[in-house]
Amino acid sequence: MKPSRFSIQSLIELLPRKRWLWHLLFWMVYAAVQFRNYYITIEYYDRRYLEFMLITRIPFVIAVYATIWLYKKLIPRKSYIVYAFTGIFIWCLFLFINTVFQKYYLREMAEIAEIEAVDLYLNQLASYLVFFIVITMCKQFKDNYIKQFFERENKNLQLTSELRNLKAQIAPHFLFNTMNNLSFSTSVSSIISKYNES
Repeated sequence: MKPSRFSIQSLIELLPRKRWLWHLLFWMVYAAVQFRNYYITIEYYDRRYLEFMLITRIPFVIAVYATIWLYKKLIPRKSYIVYAFTGIFIWCLFLFINTVFQKYYLREMAEIAEIEAVDLYLNQLASYLVFFIVITMCKQFKDNYIKQFFERENKNLQLTSELRNLKAQIAPHFLFNTMNNLSFSTSVSSIISKYNES
């Protein structure tokens, strides 16, 4: 049986070098988590609700990448409070736009028309703030993983280089000592043979 070319180990080796893979994995996990919501929407809700969900994924993706951009700019400078407040503002703004659009786009649906915009906003606020925290944690995990991977790789390269240098230094000394030992042995042998002859 032929061994598979793809393995977990090959993925682990590839992740630090191909950053787009992290984004692909993130959106695959997100799609898998959202699959149930989309399935329920298709089965039990009006088609317009599915349209609304798909349209609002565009500002959602913008909010995700705005958060990642903020993280890159502010976290290395240790501006944690600025990052937290700006990130929360971005997600609150996204949710505000989302709520206004939802009230307008789904105005004909009784269950949306009956709910006040403020209640609709507050009902979803906690879940989007949790999502902001999850994105932050994912980004931090990714950066730490890549940093540790390259630190290990550099350490291994350094150790290999040092070992190679030691071997290069030892080899001539070993050869020189061996030749000296042979020369000394030959000299001793000749002295002993001369002594035996006399």
